[in-house]
Amino acid sequence: MPSRPFRLLAYDFDGTLVDTKEDIALSVNLALGEMNLPPRSREEIFSFVGHGVLNLMKKAVGTSDDADAAHAVDIFRRHYRLHVLDTTRFYPNCIEVLEHFQWREEARDQAALAGELADVALYLLQLASVSGIDLEQAVLAKLAENGRREWPDP
Repeated sequence: MPSRPFRLLAYDFDGTLVDTKEDIALSVNLALGEMNLPPRSREEIFSFVGHGVLNLMKKAVGTSDDADAAHAVDIFRRHYRLHVLDTTRFYPNCIEVLEHFQWREEARDQAALAGELADVALYLLQLASVSGIDLEQAVLAKLAENGRREWPDP
């Protein structure tokens, strides 16, 4: 298959670059327990993932009612905020793939890229919050560290 040039390569962070399914399954079952519903198997919950959190919780709770599912989503999110980093890990080689494409001239579609960057930024802010990390201080320390490294020109 001949390769074609592309203008943008964007990744969805959650579930694409990082494996979050175990933490999602735990949080779903904690929410179900709080709602006095029986737990679901990990594999069953994994099959619900990929179509948004509202759909996830509709299937987990076994409802088509948006109000019931919205209540379940609120409970799930509360638990997920506490457990988002219990087992979440980067998928193998994803960092190397990102580094390969980070300086490509083609990746300059600002509107599309801005949306993906916003997703990553929101995830990182949540991650820092639940980890008790002062993100501003971490960034300043990293900038100081990077100042002592050789980096390729963008």
